[in-house]
Amino acid sequence: MDKNEANIMRLKALIELMNLSISSVAKVAGCSRPMLSRILNEGLNGDLVWAELENKLHFVIQKRRRAYFEVEAISVEQVQEIVEALKKVA
Repeated sequence: MDKNEANIMRLKALIELMNLSISSVAKVAGCSRPMLSRILNEGLNGDLVWAELENKLHFVIQKRRRAYFEVEAISVEQVQEIVEALKKVA
């Protein structure tokens, strides 16, 4: 497996894991959606895209369409109890 193939696999995994759209990744990478699709599906050389995505990886992750971590919400009553407990400590 060459570098391009490995990077394609990494990007596909990131897109799946972070629920990213091809369009949002392409925008961050500075290329068109069709160009990124060709890189991902046809193995087109993506050297310029890889460098740009590496530099802007945090922007790519910000484009995710749903939260990555599931965070359980707590009730208002629980928050009030915590606030009251903290007031007693202070």
